[in-house]
Amino acid sequence: MLWGGYSGGNAGDKLTLAVAIRDMRERFGDAVCVLRADPNGTRKLCPDVPVATFDPRADAGVRRLMRSLSRRLRLGSWYPPKYRLSDQPFSPWLEIVRHCRHLRLVGGG
Repeated sequence: MLWGGYSGGNAGDKLTLAVAIRDMRERFGDAVCVLRADPNGTRKLCPDVPVATFDPRADAGVRRLMRSLSRRLRLGSWYPPKYRLSDQPFSPWLEIVRHCRHLRLVGGG
């Protein structure tokens, strides 16, 4: 399983994904899948690689509270996370992550 933010118009991210796919195929054969929030770009770039779509859920109230505290404490450009894996409801993408043999985070961000 390869997970990251790629194909957003950045040639470096596309190259990073292509190298990761090559490396993982050498190790795991065709049992490679890419996990993306917006899978269309990845499907166009790598049509022979399965792409799973993930849809993270955020707790908007917690984010607002954290942002407010960040401003009051003058933490500068600190941003709270958009979601926590432990807060995710049951979903197909989360089951894919839980049951994969190897998860590699790929990308430059």
